Amino acid sequence: MAFTRITAAEAAALVKNGDNIALSGFTPAGTAKAVTAEIAKIAHAEHEAGRPYQIGIFTGASTGQSCDGVLSDEHAIRYRAPYTTNPTFRKHVNAGEIAYNDLHLSHMAQELRYGFMGDVDWAILEVCAIEPDGKVYLTAAGGIAPTAARLAKKGIILELNAFHSPKSIGLHDVYEPLDPPQRKVIPIEHPGDRIGTPICRLTHRRLWVWLNVISLTRHATSRVLTLLPIRLVRTLPTSSWQTFVVASSLRLSFHSRAVWVLRLTLFSALSVTIQKCLHSTSTQRCFRMP
Repeated sequence: MAFTRITAAEAAALVKNGDNIALSGFTPAGTAKAVTAEIAKIAHAEHEAGRPYQIGIFTGASTGQSCDGVLSDEHAIRYRAPYTTNPTFRKHVNAGEIAYNDLHLSHMAQELRYGFMGDVDWAILEVCAIEPDGKVYLTAAGGIAPTAARLAKKGIILELNAFHSPKSIGLHDVYEPLDPPQRKVIPIEHPGDRIGTPICRLTHRRLWVWLNVISLTRHATSRVLTLLPIRLVRTLPTSSWQTFVVASSLRLSFHSRAVWVLRLTLFSALSVTIQKCLHSTSTQRCFRMP
């Protein structure tokens, strides 16, 4: 089984001028942050050399400075939907530099599935854990992740964020509804109901991908998002569809790291409590209002 080591810069180099990328997450939570920042560097270099470089970006909601902000500053966004709150991005939209579709968030995945916005070339997902059989666990938010992963024509880039606790596994209920006119009633009747799966499964009709992840380390030196190399990707010769993994971690000052550790501890405790409630026989007692 052949694997390749890949960094954020190498992952970004896969995204070519004119490609469309689809990101996981909902607001900056759960959105890939490292690869998009590297794409901005590529755009800067290409424009400096007098060559065009712009991409389309599809998301579940807004992102953050590491995506909308830096990419719009480098004039790297051709088309963007459905929503953003970034002031840098807003400035470039109002200057007429970006084709922006202010779309209702709930319609985004459906319109991608209909093909209204063109092909999804790359899906870039932030994940907290990966299993060898192609199951991945999302971080703080999912957004359009399952649709993005299923529609990606060129491949999937997994940004493995080691700062998210594996205890968040099981937090998500990943569900992709049918599209009108075939849509059925979404079978949620009580707050504790789960109708999907806790995973985002990476499968393709022409390819099965095995992932192999090495261990990660954390540093406490400066407040900079950095990347660690990770072992990766099996590519079968019968298909150009690939999956790549990028490992990332946060470098924080001691004080900032202590704050984040406290936050993650509280989040993990809440996650465990929710999972116990969801899997207990007293689900209705946990979640139903009197």
